[in-house]
Amino acid sequence: MRVAIAIALLVATTASADPHLVIGTKPSPPFAMKQADGTWTGISIELWHDLALAMNATYELKEYATVDALLDAVEHRDVDAGVGALTITAAREARMDFTHPIYSTGLAIATRPGGGGGAFATVRALATWELAKLLAGLFGLLAAIGTLVWLFERRNNAQFARDPLRGIGAGLWWSAVTMTTVGYGDKSPVTLGGRIVGLAWMFAALIIISFFTASITTALTVDRLESAIHGPEDLPHVTVASIAGSTSAGYLDAHHIAYLPVATPLDGLRAVASGSVEAMVYDAPILQYLAKRELGGAVRVLPQAFDRQDYGIALPDGSAMREPLNRILLDALAGDRWQALLERYLGQP
Repeated sequence: MRVAIAIALLVATTASADPHLVIGTKPSPPFAMKQADGTWTGISIELWHDLALAMNATYELKEYATVDALLDAVEHRDVDAGVGALTITAAREARMDFTHPIYSTGLAIATRPGGGGGAFATVRALATWELAKLLAGLFGLLAAIGTLVWLFERRNNAQFARDPLRGIGAGLWWSAVTMTTVGYGDKSPVTLGGRIVGLAWMFAALIIISFFTASITTALTVDRLESAIHGPEDLPHVTVASIAGSTSAGYLDAHHIAYLPVATPLDGLRAVASGSVEAMVYDAPILQYLAKRELGGAVRVLPQAFDRQDYGIALPDGSAMREPLNRILLDALAGDRWQALLERYLGQP
């Protein structure tokens, strides 16, 4: 019943208009994709086809190379609507109208599996508070062992001066070279107490060195297996690619993050895979689709999305289609066909 009313409203508001619609779009897999034979498919394209059937309207698709060109065409009424992966923003809403959102998502970051390595990532993996506390504790233990040996040796061993500053310094040196098994031989305990301390320290040092070696190896191994990029907070420290004029570029500009402009999301992902850049920032579903279908395991998309994006159908300001189209759209989005469409392209129910 609601669909019938919506169709009647659309006919009433466009009775004097050409019923044949010109719909602008641009390639944005998996929302709008042009096939080798020139036909179009994708989530937004198939949704629009269903909406057009419900409106009993005919249409033709007109391709634009960039989002800016497509939005300009909508604003200047060169097309009756813009369909694709078009994010609804306040700036765009000031220029044109949008339907209700058809899909809600966010921005995402694509990086190489284990990417973001190198000297910076290695230093960052080691420069942690945990490691700093361990090193401070180790230095304290070295000083304590060195002081204990000095207490035993200061009267009977000229290698450990009686002066506390020089003597403890010599003890610290001895405890350090003994722990690392270097053992230069320039200092060694001669008293019974000093040798007992030395023997105990040799065995304890073996355990301590093994522990530190394991800790550093683990940190470096995790750094090699994981990307140094874990979220948007890491973007200022790496090289980033995005598409000029997109909402992702707007996010980067707003956060003063420099980026390399690329022509398409696939170009950005290929730059990540080749190591030309360390991260690609763009709409999450588009990156996920291209990373899986085009690049296999060469790049990975971080699971957490940020900076919410709502996609809609763009309409010229004051378009008579907006209200009737919204009513038909709400019915379509609540139907099983829409859920099946999302599952087919994105693998999500």
